[in-house]
Amino acid sequence: MLRKVERVPLAENKSHLTTFGMWLKIARKTMHYNALI
Repeated sequence: MLRKVERVPLAENKSHLTTFGMWLKIARKTMHYNALI
């Protein structure tokens, strides 16, 4: 149980970072398209 509790936060942080990175890429693309229009 203790090992699972220790591993879960790291996995959550990694997933949050990856999703945040994806969101940043999408936001940059939308900003670029808006600037072109």
